[in-house]
Amino acid sequence: MRRSFRLVPVIACWALVACSSAVEEPETPAQAKPKAEVVPPGALARHDVVKVVDGGLGAFLQKVAVEPSLNEGRFQGFRIVSLQPENFWHDVDLQPGDVVVGVNGKSIEDPNDAFLVFEGLRSAPEIRVHLLREGVARELHFAIFGAPEPAKAPTDPAPAKATPTSSAAG
Repeated sequence: MRRSFRLVPVIACWALVACSSAVEEPETPAQAKPKAEVVPPGALARHDVVKVVDGGLGAFLQKVAVEPSLNEGRFQGFRIVSLQPENFWHDVDLQPGDVVVGVNGKSIEDPNDAFLVFEGLRSAPEIRVHLLREGVARELHFAIFGAPEPAKAPTDPAPAKATPTSSAAG
């Protein structure tokens, strides 16, 4: 059952990955980002957020392990079990044991809702991660600097409909 819930919590933490973009591999001159925009500490650059979203939910899930957290038998959120690699999360105030209950005011309980929240970060003005730490409600807030990205076309288009072939019978 734990495995089926791994997809959902990615939304709660994915954008936080962008905070640690400084520890990722250096860019080549052809990939260099424009230097015109200065992003204040604790905020995120739009291009970093989009890079995480473009990487997909699956790639993010390789960096966070979670399990469902229940309170009196009712789902309350996803408990963070581990964050790997540690240097990827160095500037993010998340810890094992934290229970992520929502992102940008939306539930992430349903995988479809979580995916929509994740994709919505392309144009979101901020990321607000709602969590419980030792039972106390907290909110992590990250302003996103830069122009919103337009909605991205699906990368896996639906296959073309096959035309039935007729065969002469008999």
